[in-house]
Amino acid sequence: RVSDERPVSTQSTWGDVCNGNELCISGACQAGISLTCDDGMFCNGIETCHSESGCQLGTHENDGTLCLDDDVCNGSEVCAAGDCVAGSPLSCDDGNPCILKTCDAVDGCESDGMAPSGTPCPDGDACNGDEFCVEGFCGTGTPLVCDDGEFCNGAELAR
Repeated sequence: RVSDERPVSTQSTWGDVCNGNELCISGACQAGISLTCDDGMFCNGIETCHSESGCQLGTHENDGTLCLDDDVCNGSEVCAAGDCVAGSPLSCDDGNPCILKTCDAVDGCESDGMAPSGTPCPDGDACNGDEFCVEGFCGTGTPLVCDDGEFCNGAELAR
């Protein structure tokens, strides 16, 4: 008698690439591991599998559609031409250089302790001296002394 069964593990072809590599097992074609078409990129649409050509791109999301990545530090991401682009990063600068700040992906801006005492914290006014951090606060500087002791040349002013 002639058998039409193929041996176990002989490759079979159903013509559907989405099924993966099919195998003949006990005379019957069995689907292989299905293709995974999802590339994990939200903005380029939902991918599908076409039986002859395989994975196909989906329809792009509209530009400006939010595509958040669960990291608040890099801003609100939006779709642009099928890609997810970062927004403006979160600024943790509160104007106090004497308190160190970091950005946590979930919680956002957090205090990370004090800058070491003696860290410069200039206020932009040279006339009131150099300011330095002291225990988390910006200490006042020593004002400049502009009097040269000569009465006849007029009063000196710090400007």
